[in-house]
Amino acid sequence: MASEAPGVFQGTGLVWFGALLSCLFLIAVDQSNDRKLSSSSLEGRRVSGKIATGIGLHNFGEGLAIGSAFAVGEAALGTFLIIGFTLHNITEGVGIAAPLLKDRPNWKTFVSLALIAGGPAIIGTWVGGFIFNDTLAALFFGIGAGAILQVIYVISKMILKESEKRNLSPVSWLNFGGLTAGILIMYVTALMVKF
Repeated sequence: MASEAPGVFQGTGLVWFGALLSCLFLIAVDQSNDRKLSSSSLEGRRVSGKIATGIGLHNFGEGLAIGSAFAVGEAALGTFLIIGFTLHNITEGVGIAAPLLKDRPNWKTFVSLALIAGGPAIIGTWVGGFIFNDTLAALFFGIGAGAILQVIYVISKMILKESEKRNLSPVSWLNFGGLTAGILIMYVTALMVKF
């Protein structure tokens, strides 16, 4: 698709440009939220709202990747992305809900937080799927790749931090086994989606 984009847009560069900027943008948002949360004692609802907002920005990029995959006829890739992002977002939901444990919020709070965090993925899917041309598809796939890179970056930081806290090597057998199991599950799921 990048090669089909008009030469003036330099499609391959557009993919890299979208990936780099979206990854850096999401890392900046994440670090900005970390600084704000550590510099003051915010109540649970505000903390959850900030986390949901950051995740919503990230999920917009995921939606763009899903919509673009379906728009170019890659239903298997789109379905696989939906499954993968759904599994990934379950853990994000736990992160959003955790600061609310002491507040005992009602169901409306959870619905609003789910819309803040998940709504951008739906909007991103529509944008990626319906406003389609080769140039935008290249950019949207780049933005989606950047969102995935940001997830890899954050998870790698978590592994390093937890390993250091427990005085373990970051490349322990447990981490290696978890990574291998994740790749195998991803591979098997991709095979099932292809059939």
